[in-house]
Formats: sequence, structure tokens, C-alpha cells
Amino acid sequence: SRRIEGTTFYTGLRPGLSVDFRDDALNPRLGIYAEIQPEILAGLNSDSPTHLNLRAKINGYLPVLSRASIAISFVLWEIFPLSEAVPIPVNRRFFAGGRSTIRGYPEQTLYPRDVDRGSDPVGLSPGGLLMVALKSELRFPLVGSLDGTLFYDIGDLFEKPGNFVIDKNTRQGLGFGIRYATPIGPLLLDIAFPLVRGDDELTWVPHFAAVGSF
Repeated sequence: SRRIEGTTFYTGLRPGLSVDFRDDALNPRLGIYAEIQPEILAGLNSDSPTHLNLRAKINGYLPVLSRASIAISFVLWEIFPLSEAVPIPVNRRFFAGGRSTIRGYPEQTLYPRDVDRGSDPVGLSPGGLLMVALKSELRFPLVGSLDGTLFYDIGDLFEKPGNFVIDKNTRQGLGFGIRYATPIGPLLLDIAFPLVRGDDELTWVPHFAAVGSF
């Protein structure tokens, strides 16, 4: 269940570990990058259940043809409640949709697969405790500092991690984009088309990032 009222107070500890074997941190074409960020959040009042928040990803890069490359990213976010007495508050949950998770859906709008939207099909997402996504791109040069990409993302958000499933209703996005190289990283514009969508959802979605990629 979702709790949207009450005041939460937390103290936390967030260590992190990453390994980087990419040939270039800003524009990689070969190698592997992986990171894991566990965060323990200790609640300081009865409305703040203690829980473990885990974010992990692994990216792989492989050159193909002359200057093209394939990039793949697997992303896993999961919350482990350490007490079942109080639901995880909505401001501590995960949200999906958008450039960093599953393209083809507006930022942070996806409803968990295992939550009934009832009679409010356009309501706000309540968030979830598990988000899994697999993102893939074919990157290729266009002209000068401008590159193009074709991409496919698949993944979903779940209220209960035990309900994880991959089937014909799993959210998917397909599209194309452009990248403009700058000294601090690429500027990105993607146009994504959701392959699985409800009647009220958009047929295409733009995603822009000032600096960022995977």
C-alpha cells in the first residue's frame, strides 16, 4: 500500500563501489563500467520505516564496423524493508519512465505493473520497490561532433519485488537520437516510441539531457 501523509525523518549511510574499464569515460566504445550503491536508511520516528535502498548497474561497450559501437546497460533498483509494520513512504520509493530508466514514457510516470489503477487511469504513480531495466544502443557517427543512435529499452516497475515478471506487457521503448560531443560530455536528444502502452499514454516521447549517457 502507499502512504502519502505523515512526516518522515531519516538518517542514512550510503557507501559506493564502482569499477571502470572503459576506454573513454565521456564517449566509451570499449569496456565495462559497474557500480553499486547500497544505502541504509534508519527511521527516526514511527512514520519512517528503516529500509535498505540498493541501486546497481553494469554497462558494456563494444566497437563494431569502423566507428560505430554497441552500448548495453542493465539497471537494478530495489528497496528491502526491514520492517513490515509501516509501508515505505512514497517519497522514498522508486519511479520509472524517462531517459535514465525506460525511454518511451514520460519521466517518473510509470505505474507499477502489479498495482491496479482502478478508475483513475491518469493518476500519479505511487512508485514501487523494484525497478529493472535493460537499455541498448547502436551508436554511429554522423558529421563532425554529431553522432546518431538507435535504441531499445525494456523494463518495468513493481510494487512488490516478488511479483517481478517479463512478458508481453513488459514496458518497452524503441527510438532514435542524436548526440553532440562537448568537452564535459554529450548533449542528448532522443525520440522514443512506447511499444507497450495504455490508451491514455503518449504515442511518442522526447527525452533530453544536458549532459549524460550510459
